[in-house]
Amino acid sequence: MPCAGEGCRCFGVATREGNARVHGRPGLKGFSGGQLCDECSASAGRGKPAGHGDTGRQGKDVRVRPPARKVRCALCSEETMEMEKKVGRGVMRLVRGDITDLDVEAFVYDITEDVQLGSGYGGAIQQRGGPSIQKELNAIGSCPKGHAVVTGAGELKARHIIHTNGPKFHEEDTEGKLERCVVAVLEQAEKKGITQVAFPPIGTGLYQVPLDVCARVMMGAVEAHLKRGSTVREVIFVALDSREHAPFAARFRGGF
Repeated sequence: MPCAGEGCRCFGVATREGNARVHGRPGLKGFSGGQLCDECSASAGRGKPAGHGDTGRQGKDVRVRPPARKVRCALCSEETMEMEKKVGRGVMRLVRGDITDLDVEAFVYDITEDVQLGSGYGGAIQQRGGPSIQKELNAIGSCPKGHAVVTGAGELKARHIIHTNGPKFHEEDTEGKLERCVVAVLEQAEKKGITQVAFPPIGTGLYQVPLDVCARVMMGAVEAHLKRGSTVREVIFVALDSREHAPFAARFRGGF
């Protein structure tokens, strides 16, 4: 089946259009946003159809498998990797895909203090999730640095979005601010009874937090929090492409 255009985007493997069916094991709950290969991720990042012209490959079941096992790209069937580590009573996972298209309890968005969704992922959240998310944020009013607030996820597959105000543009104490916002997210999840949280690499890209620093601080903060005991049972790190995936994968292989 060819790309369905904007409704499909190829960016999130729109299962509703039949382009690919992704069956997640328990915890990922039909993880239909990811396991994209480098080429598909790159194409998705440019906002162009990511299929490679071989429509015969589309429609295959793509299964998300246990730690450090290869799975198939949902678009072109190229092999990619998911990794996993058990921590305390919980588990940390690393996957690749579009975080706004995940069927999870909650995913994290790096917001500014004025709680405006803005462009980029914020624009995708508004486009796919509808106006209710920004309305909830407007009612909240602000999110100070290192804090987190929770809204519904509108028409998205997730049930909640946890918005956190992470470090921006080479601020002082970047690592401390990043650690505090990760902990704030997990604490908000606990207060709301959320047991599954998906994180993007907070502060990288536009806000220029180095990816290796981000991976080390975020994974270390999550591991420490889970070891202390938490009602959060699953934390998923979601990388859009191989550039984001590599430093997190290195930490999974070598320790945090």
